[in-house]
Amino acid sequence: MTQGSPQQPHFAILDPIPEGIFVINQNGKVLFWNRCLENWSGIQSAEIIDQPITQYLPHFKEPPYHDRLQSIFQNGPPAIFSSQLHKHIIPCPLQDGSLRILHTVITPYLMPGEEAPYALFTIQDVTDQTSRVKEYNLLHKNLMIEIQQRKEAESSMLKAKQEAEKANLAKSTFLSQMSHELRTPLNSILGFSQLMQIDSQNPLNGQQNKNLNHVISAGKHLLELINEVLDLAKIEAGKITLKMTPVLIQNVVNEVVTLSQPATLPNNISLNISGLDQPDLFINGDYLRIKQILLNLISNAIKFNKPNGSVDIHFSVVENEKLMLRVEDTGSGFSPENLLRLFTPFERFDAGNTNIEGTGIGLTISKKLAQAMNGDITVTSTLGEGSTFSLELLIVGPTPIEPPAKEKSTSSPTGNNTASKKILYIEDIQENIELVRQILSSQPNYQLVYALNGVKGLTMALSESPDLILMDINMPGMSGLDTFKKLAEKIETQSIPVIALSADAMEADIQKAIDMGFHSYITKPINVVNFLKMIEQISN
Repeated sequence: MTQGSPQQPHFAILDPIPEGIFVINQNGKVLFWNRCLENWSGIQSAEIIDQPITQYLPHFKEPPYHDRLQSIFQNGPPAIFSSQLHKHIIPCPLQDGSLRILHTVITPYLMPGEEAPYALFTIQDVTDQTSRVKEYNLLHKNLMIEIQQRKEAESSMLKAKQEAEKANLAKSTFLSQMSHELRTPLNSILGFSQLMQIDSQNPLNGQQNKNLNHVISAGKHLLELINEVLDLAKIEAGKITLKMTPVLIQNVVNEVVTLSQPATLPNNISLNISGLDQPDLFINGDYLRIKQILLNLISNAIKFNKPNGSVDIHFSVVENEKLMLRVEDTGSGFSPENLLRLFTPFERFDAGNTNIEGTGIGLTISKKLAQAMNGDITVTSTLGEGSTFSLELLIVGPTPIEPPAKEKSTSSPTGNNTASKKILYIEDIQENIELVRQILSSQPNYQLVYALNGVKGLTMALSESPDLILMDINMPGMSGLDTFKKLAEKIETQSIPVIALSADAMEADIQKAIDMGFHSYITKPINVVNFLKMIEQISN
């Protein structure tokens, strides 16, 4: 067979193979071009046989293709045939203008009886595969970027969470400290004011008594502000504790209305209730917190009402599972702009009436408490006509639950108990000691001794054998809690009842002391009457 003749017979066996195959000689001329190549390249065998391959694939002019072809033609096929396979990925522009990516395998091919080898090319069109690889690589790259972004976002969120928790802890610590620092002087202000008010041996004249009432009123208002700020802080920190039980709503409303009646007298406000005659309605909630919410809503409706106005309380059942309690007033109402900010802390909209006391926190706390009990508070209002506040809470089955027991009514201490009781007061502030001394001085059966620090208090507890110990918590050196531990370790003092008398008013502080074994916990400022009642109950 003559080399270079069209479609030479010894190559015919390669024609039906479903891969592109062509053969060139050492001069670079095409000797064979199979049907598969005809189909996808558009180049017919008759066109390309005996033509230079570089006319169609110009890349073969460039290294490394040219150098490797020369190596095949000069060295011939090797002993181990597969070791001389040459693989290349080359771009190939076709006649129709498209660009294909070809995977070529070049194999030396020597015909029997001939000395010069041929180069046999097996070609696969990997354009689509290459495109998919590129797409995969792009997707992989984008995925890696997204993963990195998510990791960075998670890291930022974790950092933000840690910073928020740190800030929240700092806020709680700050509020606790500020509460303590504010309650300490208030203890003297309200305590000595109460002593002056109840001092029958040195009665005040009319003007002095009026002035003292102003001092006490202002002190109580400041104490209310402190308590509400702490309440709000506990709710926002998620540290509010709710005792969820079935609560008979009629009982709560009756109690709140009774407490609110005196406030209606100065401006002749009528307080009306409808719905109490329907079957008992039990609400799932915390009795004291529901009472706190209703007191706030009803007292606001009275406080911000017009003279001779009215406050109407309505009951209704919604969807057979919710109680809707509406408090409607005939006050000045709110503008749409103010209505949007009504539940924002410290916002007050009292139409310029600066004579009305208020902290601007009560509504915020009430709404958050309602939401904590799976309810809510909403409001509708018309400027100049009044407002309606709606409290929504879940109804539960009629299981009667008694309200929290009230303090048993006891007569004021009379001092008729002839047995003398010794009380040890461990306190580092002289004004607080003097206040308690004066409170107890009206009761001849009480003898007060005191110590200005925990170490001295331990010594006196052993030497004086008191019947009762009053203990400040926040003292320099040995704290009240540490002092209590020392007292509990000694047989001589471990049975003496100890009352915490402290300006630390956070719920966690109180619970910690009770869990340790304190008999009870009194927060400063002292309510003189309640303080004496507790002393009498424990001493007897």
